[in-house]
Amino acid sequence: MSKKPTKKELEKELDNLNKKLEEVQSELKILREEKLRLLAEIQNLHKRYEKEIEESRKNERRKVILEIAELIDLSFTALESATKSSDENAAKGFRMIKEELEKKLCSLGIEIRDPKGEKFDYRFHHAVSTRETEDEEGTVVDVLKRCIVFDGEVLRPALVVVSKKQEQ
Repeated sequence: MSKKPTKKELEKELDNLNKKLEEVQSELKILREEKLRLLAEIQNLHKRYEKEIEESRKNERRKVILEIAELIDLSFTALESATKSSDENAAKGFRMIKEELEKKLCSLGIEIRDPKGEKFDYRFHHAVSTRETEDEEGTVVDVLKRCIVFDGEVLRPALVVVSKKQEQ
């Protein structure tokens, strides 16, 4: 027959079990906190990864836009020249093509700015020379290449000629 535990032995066993319970609860708390930290880290990595992918895509679009910038310039120059044609039907057709090209570029987040007549603004213009004119000093009097803006960012400033006062 087994001997019945005494009250003191039972209390000692209960104390030991309570200590073990506290240890297990403490470990569980630590593990839960670690799990939350890991989940937060995974979420942050996911957000950073998505941001890097979007930035990479945007950089690729910038490169493509800059690669075709000359083609865009030539197209606008040709279309503007053609709109001044003596053949009214041809001029009307070229105006329609130019407007459609502008709409398509705009829908892609690309804005082509022609700053002729605007006040010189270093954020959007790069002066390649000056010319004495009767225009107000600092006015863009000629545009060699238009400004290209993509999603609000200037990819290429306009190359312009700026007016200066005529010497008398």
